[in-house]
Amino acid sequence: MKTTECAGGEVLRSETQPRLARVRILCAAPAYLDRRGMPQTPTDLSGHEHIASGNLEPRELVNLQGETALLEPASMTCRTILDDGDAQREATLAGAGLSMNSPWNVAGEIAMGLLVRVLPEWKMNDRSVLWQIYLRTYVLTPKTRVFMDFLNAKLGSRSE
Repeated sequence: MKTTECAGGEVLRSETQPRLARVRILCAAPAYLDRRGMPQTPTDLSGHEHIASGNLEPRELVNLQGETALLEPASMTCRTILDDGDAQREATLAGAGLSMNSPWNVAGEIAMGLLVRVLPEWKMNDRSVLWQIYLRTYVLTPKTRVFMDFLNAKLGSRSE
């Protein structure tokens, strides 16, 4: 529990709970893959155009068997760094390169064939989570509970 003192001396108590694992998957536009080819292994990413998210630090990838590899932006051509998931999705749709995306942010585009999942057996091994923060009360309001349940159902569980 966290307490915050507001103007006028009012003290608010809030709860924070890790709710949703942050999973990222590699995607590209079909036109980009037609031009540059579909990578078959993480080492094939070298030389591809990369739409970076936030920074150029290497990211660990993990596959379904638990094997790991590195996504190394330094070995890729990176002309674009975006710190917004929607902007990153739009740049990917425009064929600017490969990008790591939250599955829920690109699910519609993948379903419509506008984006293709690259290296589908791999995902970014990002240990961060999305936190739900809400005011601490003895009873959650029905609206808050319904919203939290909606987020959990729509975005997935901690184990994803």
